[in-house]
Amino acid sequence: MTKPQASIGFGCLYDVMNRMILESDCRKCKFDEMRLAEEQIDRVPGTVGISQPFLVVMDRGYPSTAAFIRMMEKGILFLVRLKSSNFKKEQAALPAPDTWGHPSG
Repeated sequence: MTKPQASIGFGCLYDVMNRMILESDCRKCKFDEMRLAEEQIDRVPGTVGISQPFLVVMDRGYPSTAAFIRMMEKGILFLVRLKSSNFKKEQAALPAPDTWGHPSG
């Protein structure tokens, strides 16, 4: 039997250029990290101003195709490091190898 202990989940968006936390939230220990990240990303323009471009860089704990599509629809620029298994799964689902630009060239 484990001893009861306090635990929380913490998520934050960190501005690497200015070395400061832009958004942070505490949640119950088990929470949807991607959903929290999306909420925080939605608040960034209000924090830094709507005219400031930004790039979201996420680690491999965020393999959510649905969230990536939502960010693309909103025009949010992002870069995500995927686990190799996630990458291979996505790559296998592609009808053709990745290309730059439109498939027609």
